[in-house]
Amino acid sequence: MLWVRAAMRTAILICLESGPLHGYGIALALEELGFGRPKGGSLYPILEELKNARAVEDEWEQHEGGPGRRVYRLTDAGRERLSHEREQWGALVDVLVGDSNSTEVSESKAGVGDGGTDAGVRDSDVAGDDGSRTAIRVADDILQEVRRAPNAGRRVAERWERNMR
Repeated sequence: MLWVRAAMRTAILICLESGPLHGYGIALALEELGFGRPKGGSLYPILEELKNARAVEDEWEQHEGGPGRRVYRLTDAGRERLSHEREQWGALVDVLVGDSNSTEVSESKAGVGDGGTDAGVRDSDVAGDDGSRTAIRVADDILQEVRRAPNAGRRVAERWERNMR
C-alpha cells in the first residue's frame, strides 16, 4: 500500500507525541496505528532522517540488568511539523471522504491543485524536507486516483481520520 510509505514519517511523529520511545516501541506503536510492524531496515533510516531534520532527537539510555537502547523523542520543531502535516493529511481526508462543503477549502489548505496540471502540488507549497515533499506528492497521486474512483479511498480516509485527530 503506497499510502503507508507516504505517511510513515507523520505516523512516527504521532507515536512520539505522547512521550519518548525506543525503536521497538515505535514499531509496536506503528503496528497499533495500522501500519504493520516495520522492520529496522525501513524504520531506522526514517528516524535518522527525522533526526537530521531536527524533528526528533535521540539519546542512549543504559538499563540495569539489560542492554542499553536508543530512545527517540519529539522536539519542538517536530511538534510544529506534526501540526502542519496533520492539517495537510486532514485536508486530504476531507477530500477523500467527499465532504462537498470542505473540498475547496481542503484543497487549498493541502496545496492540492485542480487536477488540470500534472503536479497538483508545487515544492513551494510544501514546507519541510524531501520526505515531506515526497509524502505530499504521493498523497496528491492518491487524491487524483480517488477522484477517478470516488469510493476507492473511503476506507483509508476513515482510518486516517480516526488516527490523525
